[in-house]
Amino acid sequence: MLGSTIVKKPQLKINLKGVMMRHGLVGPLSIYQGCLTMAKERKLLPAGELEQMAQDLKACETKIAKCNAGGSGGPPDLDACEDATNFCDHVAYNRVDKRGTS
Repeated sequence: MLGSTIVKKPQLKINLKGVMMRHGLVGPLSIYQGCLTMAKERKLLPAGELEQMAQDLKACETKIAKCNAGGSGGPPDLDACEDATNFCDHVAYNRVDKRGTS
């Protein structure tokens, strides 16, 4: 992940404690899973919430696959994509944001 690479290279002299990207050139599932990784590494959520987040991200993966059911280059299922975005945002970003920590 970009954020962890920046943090692990102090010679870069960038004063960051964490980075969260939302719309990069990586698949959305990677970004959502990055939320879980960051939350674990920085101890932003209790263990039970982290376990629930991991389970919810499995459902997120299924919803993203349904969104992309048209295959590479094919048309996305827009309703499924909206559902995936709403669900995945809720189980990843919103869970961490609700705690008021970063």
